Amino acid sequence: MMKRMFDFCLASSLAIVGAIPMLLTAVFVKLTSKGPVLYWSDRIGRDNTTFSMPKFRTMRVDSPEVASHLLDDPSRWMTPIGNFLRKTSLDELPQLWSILVGHMSFVGPRPALHNQHDLIAVRTLHRVHTLTPGLTGWAQVNGRDTLSIHDKVAYDVYYLHHCSFAFDMKILTATFLQVIRRKGTSVPDALRGDEPQTVVSAKAFVCSAASWFGNREYEKSVADCDRAIRLDAESAAAYNNRAAAWAAQGELAKALKDFDKSIALDPSFATALHNRALLWARMGCAEKANNDLAMLVGLMQGDVDSREAIVEHLTSAGSDHWQDNNHAVLLEGCDDNVIDLKCCPPFEAA
Repeated sequence: MMKRMFDFCLASSLAIVGAIPMLLTAVFVKLTSKGPVLYWSDRIGRDNTTFSMPKFRTMRVDSPEVASHLLDDPSRWMTPIGNFLRKTSLDELPQLWSILVGHMSFVGPRPALHNQHDLIAVRTLHRVHTLTPGLTGWAQVNGRDTLSIHDKVAYDVYYLHHCSFAFDMKILTATFLQVIRRKGTSVPDALRGDEPQTVVSAKAFVCSAASWFGNREYEKSVADCDRAIRLDAESAAAYNNRAAAWAAQGELAKALKDFDKSIALDPSFATALHNRALLWARMGCAEKANNDLAMLVGLMQGDVDSREAIVEHLTSAGSDHWQDNNHAVLLEGCDDNVIDLKCCPPFEAA
């Protein structure tokens, strides 16, 4: 709460003080290149939600939508004053709006572009995605674009575990000094391109897929599961997560195929068994649903609960997408002592 109040008060003050500089910058952007004054970029915010972040446009309207340091020759896409705006960080001023509305903070991990899949996945794996993104951050004052993905996330993780008001003040002071010195914005040749030295684990994409699923971004969840499977074709968790995303989109045949694959890779994977039982019930296959429930009970005899636990689970808010008439299907033929399905979430989170 204190951080949010600080952000709002400081952003309001800077918006008033910077009104004239921002107006002049907008005029120069408009006079020196074709296109809108502001560029609204789809960014990844807290808990991997997507928001639009404004910046003064520094690149031509036909520029590829990737991080600028991944372009072969970023300078050829710049507007006549784009390089100056970036070196002075004037292009960042419209982000005061994002801070005012709560999408961003002054200090936090820089918000990833919506298509920076590797960065999003590694941040999700290390729970950096639980932070509100910032105008500047610990990684920004320790290398900015010169950092590899893993080094950048390492600084983000350090901030996650050490964030405080005093630390924020230290980062803001360091950022101000870097802006004055125009330091940290250049990109060495070795880091241009697709960063082939960076290897992201399948586990990172599995975690990222779970986060997308939680936000009901099912297509993005499937895409990250695909990436995880390409990296590790034996990942039972990736197939389970993709199956859950298929099921959420109504692609039941694809979901069943992936649940089957997940269980074939790991016959003791309780989460996948739980999910497949619910899918069988949804498809009206009572006997197959009960078979999967029986296997669940067999796997987890040490953690059993009453029949009422299943009723509670199936009628909870998290399960209201299952048809009411299938609740009885799952209960039919089950023993009095059955597994508490609430301990089996639809995703393997890690």
